[in-house]
Amino acid sequence: MPSFESNFYSVILLCAAWKIVLRFLQFFQQEEYDNLRFLRWWIRTRSFEKRATGTVMGLAILGIPVQFLHSYAQWVIFFVVAACFVNAGWSHHFPASKKPLVMTARAKRIVFISFLLLLVFQNALSQLGKLVFPAVPTITLLLFACGIVLFCIPLALVAANIVLAPFEYLNQRRYVKEAKQILRDKNPHIIGITGSYGKTSTKHILAHILAAHSPTLATPGSVNTRMGITRIIRERLRDEHRFFIVEMGAYKIGSIRSLCAFTPPKSGMITAIGLAHWERFQSIETVTQAKSELVRALPPGGIAVLNGDDPQCRKIAENLHIQPYFYGLSAENGRVDCRIRDIEVTPTGTDCVFEYGGRQYKIHIPLFGNHQVLNTAAAFLMSVLLSVPPIVAVAALRSLPPISHRLVVNRGGDGITIIDDSYNSNPSGFLSALDVLQSLPGERKILVTPGMVELGDKKEEEHLRIAAHAAKMCHRICLIAPERIPEMRSGLLQNGFPSENIHEFASLLNAREWMNGFLRAGDVVLFENDLPDVYESPSAFS
Repeated sequence: MPSFESNFYSVILLCAAWKIVLRFLQFFQQEEYDNLRFLRWWIRTRSFEKRATGTVMGLAILGIPVQFLHSYAQWVIFFVVAACFVNAGWSHHFPASKKPLVMTARAKRIVFISFLLLLVFQNALSQLGKLVFPAVPTITLLLFACGIVLFCIPLALVAANIVLAPFEYLNQRRYVKEAKQILRDKNPHIIGITGSYGKTSTKHILAHILAAHSPTLATPGSVNTRMGITRIIRERLRDEHRFFIVEMGAYKIGSIRSLCAFTPPKSGMITAIGLAHWERFQSIETVTQAKSELVRALPPGGIAVLNGDDPQCRKIAENLHIQPYFYGLSAENGRVDCRIRDIEVTPTGTDCVFEYGGRQYKIHIPLFGNHQVLNTAAAFLMSVLLSVPPIVAVAALRSLPPISHRLVVNRGGDGITIIDDSYNSNPSGFLSALDVLQSLPGERKILVTPGMVELGDKKEEEHLRIAAHAAKMCHRICLIAPERIPEMRSGLLQNGFPSENIHEFASLLNAREWMNGFLRAGDVVLFENDLPDVYESPSAFS
């Protein structure tokens, strides 16, 4: 019977742990399978699974007198305990996630290996228990082992990820090799885009302009990592594509250099150098060095387009081996090849004038925000340098589709205007979004935000600056997960914003429920940023 008990409770453990493992895997996936970041999140949020763990530990304690019962009663208790164990694991009801778990091939491998490790750990603990506590009933030892194993599920996921690392490396290496060969065969003109912010929107705008002239492929959404780019090359790049636009993300020095070695750019753009991912870089000099790797990788005769209003971009250009081209609002910092003038917000977007090559071009884009005008100027300048006639670029911009969750203005039939800028947020983009909120006609201006993330030691300073700006133009402000951003509330109060007009909610869902009964015709609501589950959820098992 001991062998049967052990095997039976191994199966029961897998059944009870299934839902818990998937819940933790969802957050592990959102942390991009970064072992240390995931473990820090687990500990910081105290996302300890208590229901199943506590239940099985309690059952273990109650199971101690089982040895004194009749064998028939032992079997009854045996199966009742198993049923309680499984029910505790499956009784969790999790709220809808903003970013659900995607069961990719890698996720499936991690689940499989983690379950194997859980079984090995459970068996080792129960065998150790028998040696140390020979008088304790087997069922009690098994249940104690199961309880410890359930608590350690995040460690099992990390261990599985480590075990799979060599395989993942070889697998990724094979895919990358295939992608490189495809690039050599197709030989498109590769345009790299990077920047602390604005790179995804600029890529979207540039792709729209170039597609009006020649077949163009761009990495979709915010795909900007080596394996994300690899997948797009293998699945979507075709012979007819003349241009391939690659967004390049950086999380450390060398990230972009590696991407450039993989997808060698002939042209490159840097949209801005700022505070995004500040907690990873820690200094503006480090950010500048990381982003400069793109334009330094360009070949002789390559095209480098830089933000002329950004002092750090000007510094990058000082020692560049090729001629840089600049766009911007002002010529105070030096030469500007595409200068922006006469910006005016309209009900359907933004009007402005681009000065380029001694001529002026009247521009209309169905987008809002000064930063989107800058992104448009960057895309316009790159496209004309790539031999797109300016008149074609101007015409293409008029039909530019909205960029999902990036300052999209929606006017509802109920008279309420929604500004959706929920994709992410940074100090510059936040201020620009507030300016759009102020510029649109409306009776009450309402801000809904969880603040910004990954600002490191700049978090307090930047939220205080945003609060001072928001206090001047908003009638109501809804703070999501306010315990993350106490400086936002204090900054609002310091700038005279009425405390009764500050509303705090644990989640965006709670804020939306409140607004259903509060909003009325004439209101304008700005949704600025939307936290991933790893930030907004106080615990995976709250």
